Amino acid sequence: MIVPRAATKKVYSAPIWPALFFLACGALAGCRGKGSPGERDSSAVLPVQAVAPVVTTLQPSRRGMSWIPPGILTMGTPPDSPPRLADDELPGVEVPMTGFYVDKLPYPNEVGAIATTNVSRDEAERLCGKLEKRLCTEAEWERACKGPAQDAYVGGAFAAAACGPGLPVERAALGPRGELATCVSGFGVADMHGGAAEWTSSLWRRSGAGEQGVVRGGSAGNSQAEIVFRCANGSPRPAASKLPTVGFRCCAGERNEVPVVLKPPRVIVLERVVTRDGMPVSLRGLAKDQVGFHAWRWRPSLNDELLVHAGCTTAKGPCELVVSREAGGLERVAVRAEVGRSAAEVQLFDGPKSLRATYMDMQGRARIVRYDAGRIVIHEPAR
Repeated sequence: MIVPRAATKKVYSAPIWPALFFLACGALAGCRGKGSPGERDSSAVLPVQAVAPVVTTLQPSRRGMSWIPPGILTMGTPPDSPPRLADDELPGVEVPMTGFYVDKLPYPNEVGAIATTNVSRDEAERLCGKLEKRLCTEAEWERACKGPAQDAYVGGAFAAAACGPGLPVERAALGPRGELATCVSGFGVADMHGGAAEWTSSLWRRSGAGEQGVVRGGSAGNSQAEIVFRCANGSPRPAASKLPTVGFRCCAGERNEVPVVLKPPRVIVLERVVTRDGMPVSLRGLAKDQVGFHAWRWRPSLNDELLVHAGCTTAKGPCELVVSREAGGLERVAVRAEVGRSAAEVQLFDGPKSLRATYMDMQGRARIVRYDAGRIVIHEPAR
């Protein structure tokens, strides 16, 4: 393990020579103001105001590295902030972190160089060690990417051109680093996306994948760029694997290890809620007041559970289909749509991520509800 350099502290305070001057004048009774001698009482002393010292802690700079100060990382993605991969990332958990250094560019950390790839995780760790550094943990990588504003993407909202998505992954990994000024995080760390993915020292402990290494960042084609280019996105790789699309960057300082362990609860794909007692408080009132009210619990992803309910204001409508999330016994509506003049019946359609909501009208129509990376979309009516 690399022992980080000790942080140094510098203390800056207001200048004290004016105060000493006035104190000396009072003690010697020899200082006089402007004008002729004797115009001022030699015993008068100007008042001295005490000034509290200003203490500032600075870290010594390290060539080619950004200092990430201590702070809070909102790790993962909150459930109501899609896109998110609920089975692979934490639901926006606040994690306190100590300060550390991170390379501004992927190894070899040189502007214009092509990132070093085709190395295993252990080889990457050794190369960092030769520079008195270490591999970053995945929590450190995510904090460096999100910046002080906790951005979901480098620089804020997703922008297709910020880190150059659209190229094939193999080609993107061969591009020179440090030449895209828009692909820089709020902490001054560059090219965390748009090139090769990067090894971290963390283990992949999510459900279903076994124990593997974690890579972060990388590139993707246009169809997946909005998912892959998120700072919270990660994926498993066998630690001994060597791929032309996986490189690394180095960190230094005290290690921040935050194991991401996601264990799915009891598997429910679609379950009818029969009694009002099984519903959140917000739905119990609807179940009592609406006509033909039905409710279901839907788990399209192992770590994301939704509520689906349908009902009508009166026996002749209007009727609605609503998909929401439960939080503290209340619901937060994700999407809603009209379903004519009869309450919809819901069933699975083409796998756990799609539902068919059928309702009776003159055309006998239905709506398809789809779940995609945390987003829920209700499609237009169809027969």
